[in-house]
Amino acid sequence: MLTNEDIEQIIKECRSIADTGLGNGNRADIPELLVDVVQPPNDFLGVDGNPAIFINQHTFKLLGHLHSNWIVNQTIALKRELLNRRTIEILGVIIHETGHAFNVAARISNTEANSYIFEIEVMLHLYNTKNPVMKNCSITELLAYFDLRLKYYNKSSKGNDYLLSLIEQVHQFQTEHKAFLPMQKERSFSKPFLQRGCSFFQSHEHDLVHECGSFFIDEYELQPRNPACLQPG
Repeated sequence: MLTNEDIEQIIKECRSIADTGLGNGNRADIPELLVDVVQPPNDFLGVDGNPAIFINQHTFKLLGHLHSNWIVNQTIALKRELLNRRTIEILGVIIHETGHAFNVAARISNTEANSYIFEIEVMLHLYNTKNPVMKNCSITELLAYFDLRLKYYNKSSKGNDYLLSLIEQVHQFQTEHKAFLPMQKERSFSKPFLQRGCSFFQSHEHDLVHECGSFFIDEYELQPRNPACLQPG
């Protein structure tokens, strides 16, 4: 179960890594971010049940009139249902959306590809350094997370040599730890959730577009989790 402080600590670690810089040389001073847990009926965050978005100027223009507390380029909006998910999934969402904040702060293209780069590097760094924000996430959960996310990484990797190199790192990580994967559940996920998790981003053509990618790993849930203690922002 994650608390407000847990979410804040995840973002703090992301900001620290961003300040140090990524392996491709990009670095940024990410500002403090507001995390807003949106409530019905004003909880629409995009098509297909999108669980979270980073609020840039375009998403603010579309939805900001419903949320007076949002700050452009400094807000991550989450659906409450996300907080019922496992820690690894919440981590992935927070890190990915903070990746969009990194893109803006670093003045690089705010694309899914660049957010995937941030996501992969941060997830591997937190695991390899045994960072406390990983909580009780097991190696099985992390392997399952990457197994599910790889098809989205691959979809955005065309022409991006650095993302391709990180995808290869993920494959190597999986190979080194594959003994931890339950054989009967390997590559087995709940199909409904594979269609969820669209994230808005600003394309090179400055059009509002979306790209889908699920953060949810149903087949690896061993026991139900209690709702997180976060309060609406």
